[in-house]
Amino acid sequence: MPTPTGKFKIINKQEKAWSKKYGLWMPYWLGLNANGIGIHELPIWPNGYREGENHLGRAVSHGCIRLGLGAASYIYNRVSIGTLVLINN
Repeated sequence: MPTPTGKFKIINKQEKAWSKKYGLWMPYWLGLNANGIGIHELPIWPNGYREGENHLGRAVSHGCIRLGLGAASYIYNRVSIGTLVLINN
């Protein structure tokens, strides 16, 4: 699914968010809207499998922006709730 474009703000942060809808963990979650779109590290399935970095830069998410290991925690630790995020295509 495509990532929505436009102006967003970080509305919530969670170091290890659980997606009920997709049944996986989203480390370093930065929520962008109430529809469940956000920025997060590569997801982790309940069995411990982490999706690979070969997915980065490819349209494989359900609209989220996925970041690699290290990059997600770097951003998570430096932005606050309310931070403006601009997404262009």
